[in-house]
Amino acid sequence: MGIGALSSPIMQIRERDSWIGWHPDIFLAHVRTAPTRAIAKWLVDTVDQAIAEIYVDDLLEDDVLSRRISRLRPSA
Repeated sequence: MGIGALSSPIMQIRERDSWIGWHPDIFLAHVRTAPTRAIAKWLVDTVDQAIAEIYVDDLLEDDVLSRRISRLRPSA
């Protein structure tokens, strides 16, 4: 059962997502035609959270990222 579930992820059913409005193209069209402060806040919060979740220790160790840049990340 577990292996069967791996081949059919419930998270990505294009027809359902499009109908609900979760498809990226539909969502972006909605944002363009009816932008709101709530959507803007949600987008900024989502990006800030994604940035805060980036594991940077290896990048700092390998000098790919500087400590100055890593301090610019928003705090979680």
